[in-house]
Amino acid sequence: MNYFNYFVIFESIVTFAFILIVAREIYQRNFRRVFEIISCAIFGLILEIGNTYLAHTYSYSPNFLINLVNVPISVGLGWAVIIYCAMLLSDQYNIPWHLRPFMDAFTAIIVDLAMDAVAIRLGFWTWAIPLDKEWYGVPFENLVGWILVVLSFSFIVRFIRTLNYRRALTKILMIFTPVLAYVGLMLGLLIYSIIAFCLIR
Repeated sequence: MNYFNYFVIFESIVTFAFILIVAREIYQRNFRRVFEIISCAIFGLILEIGNTYLAHTYSYSPNFLINLVNVPISVGLGWAVIIYCAMLLSDQYNIPWHLRPFMDAFTAIIVDLAMDAVAIRLGFWTWAIPLDKEWYGVPFENLVGWILVVLSFSFIVRFIRTLNYRRALTKILMIFTPVLAYVGLMLGLLIYSIIAFCLIR
């Protein structure tokens, strides 16, 4: 079955949502948030390119219109939209900044539980396991991955927010936010792998 129209709809909605979010922050003159959103989109692309080429556990359909190294640009924008909205939600609660990344991860995993099982049935991407295994065809490790992805980016961004914006070191950290978040993600996955290995022995 040809799902081409679904691909166009998905890319259009995600791109429009990303532009709308950026426009909102520009209108409010919150340029630091604009930088964070763009950094998150870059981070999303970095992690997707890394995952598809290192893990080989899933692959994207060639039906997406705009791709970078076989990864749809809209997926990177989608990560930015989801993480931004999760962080915006947790910012409404009076909890310490270092606890908010956990709430962000919880919010994002709820999105993934509903989205991923549908997306693979529309052919957006394909996992290496059958559709009737684990979480409706989505590996349980992917759910852990979502938690670690959001935790790493949210924690890095929220930590940088506590620093003096005018200091050169803070600006350098901001520029390298996508890379720092990806390193944090890799460390989290390493720790998870060690713990999982010890438990199944």
